[in-house]
Amino acid sequence: MFTSELVTKDIPDYQMPEQYRKEALNFLIEAINLFGNNNFLFFAITGSCALEFCIDGWSNINAMIVTKEFDPSKNKSLYGLCGNHTIQIVPTLLTKDEFETSLLDDEARVVMWQLGEKMIKPNYVFGKMNIPKITLMDIQGNDKIMLPVKVQEFKNLLWQNNYDKAKLIRALYTIIKMSLRTRGHIAYSYSGAFKKFAEIYGGPKFDIYSEIISRSNVPSAQFINYAGSVIGRLTRRNT
Repeated sequence: MFTSELVTKDIPDYQMPEQYRKEALNFLIEAINLFGNNNFLFFAITGSCALEFCIDGWSNINAMIVTKEFDPSKNKSLYGLCGNHTIQIVPTLLTKDEFETSLLDDEARVVMWQLGEKMIKPNYVFGKMNIPKITLMDIQGNDKIMLPVKVQEFKNLLWQNNYDKAKLIRALYTIIKMSLRTRGHIAYSYSGAFKKFAEIYGGPKFDIYSEIISRSNVPSAQFINYAGSVIGRLTRRNT
């Protein structure tokens, strides 16, 4: 599939808080101005914002950007631009050659799959690029390999004395999404993923949305206990 076959989606058309739309649009304009029209090839909002399950005040704005050539100075400047926004912007920056290969990291491969399945749409396309064909089976195969790694990384976070609430929640969400995909279920939101995990793997249900919007920067004891039960279930199934 080529990028020219994709239907673009204007940022103002997304169902997300107005401030998120404003920040995403401003970042797109800044990125185009930084790299120049001839070098800036592709921009797509990804993650929860692209899937229109953005949580106001919690979700980051994730974006995939593709440029014609690698430019260390401008790449560094792009990350500097991210710091000027009130909402955290997390870009994945690729060259055209990197975009057109399947040798991508886990998150980029999921984005490529979502683009191919038209689950998400680009916001800006200039020129014609080949999108690697990545199937759900490819993603599931990678999930099965990487899930034990993610679980161990999470356990290392879980047993630290100084908890990073946001990091813990996002890491557990990634693990739950991966575990569900290996069973053929696709999760689009935090609440949906946690609910489906309880249905598929058993165990207690947990109101992750309440945990997210809680003003405390420290995870609740209930979350820590729930996270331990999730890891326990996944560990037992892999032994």
